[in-house]
Amino acid sequence: MIVNEAQAGGEVELAPGEELTVRLRENPGTGYRWAVDSAAGLQLEGEHNEAGAAPGGAGVREFHFRAGPAGSHELHLKQWRAWQGEAGVAERFSLRVRIAAGAVG
Repeated sequence: MIVNEAQAGGEVELAPGEELTVRLRENPGTGYRWAVDSAAGLQLEGEHNEAGAAPGGAGVREFHFRAGPAGSHELHLKQWRAWQGEAGVAERFSLRVRIAAGAVG
C-alpha cells in the first residue's frame, strides 16, 4: 500500500507482513529531511530520496515499512533539521495503522 500527504491523520489497514510505503515531498537542500519519529508495530525496511527534476529542486522521500503482528499502532514522521533538535521540526505526518490477520490493504 502506498500513502502520501493526503492520508495524513487517517487510518490504513494492513495484514501482517504486508508492505506500507510512505511518500512525502522533501527538499533536502533546505536542510529539512523526513525522519521516523515512532513506528511501533512496523519495521522500517528502507528509505530513499527521489531527486526532483530540477537541480536542487524538491523531490520525494520514500519510506518502506513491513507490518508486524496484529494490533492498532501509530506511525509518526517528522520533517526537521536534526541538528536543531525538536525546535527544528517544521512538519509532522501521522497515520493510524491497524494490522489484522486477513485484512485487505
